[in-house]
Amino acid sequence: MSLHEVARALGVTDLEPQIARWEDFIGQHPIELMPGVYETLPALHEHNRLILFTKGRADEQLGKLHRSGLAPYFHGVEVVFEKSVATYQSLITKHRLAPAATWMIGNSPRTDINPAKAAGWGTVFIPYHTTWHHEVEEIAEPATTIVLDNFARLRHHFA
Repeated sequence: MSLHEVARALGVTDLEPQIARWEDFIGQHPIELMPGVYETLPALHEHNRLILFTKGRADEQLGKLHRSGLAPYFHGVEVVFEKSVATYQSLITKHRLAPAATWMIGNSPRTDINPAKAAGWGTVFIPYHTTWHHEVEEIAEPATTIVLDNFARLRHHFA
């Protein structure tokens, strides 16, 4: 969407067909999962209520979820424009969750860990080398966050 807007603003609408081709390519690109995700989610699903909470455009995020083959392992999916303490609190109400028994597992201190922690959730941080630099910040109260080096280690805590 941003490329379309910039092309229009700059008056280079002749780029629109190329942008559309890039869009199609990205929208159909196979999903590459982090190591251990495909093997671990079924075990987590068996013993826990899993809700995918992500940000972005719903059509893009849901498309990625379905292409990944992981959709059956989630009891719910929530896509928001931005994550904040308020969006985490709204999930508590909507899904009738107990904050102290609810965990956010993510790779972004800024949008996964810190706002979830501020909403009273437990947090698990799994750093990943491709995390966007805008998502990186210090973890609030780091001693209360579980830090794992890979997704498969979640089985030791939640399965």
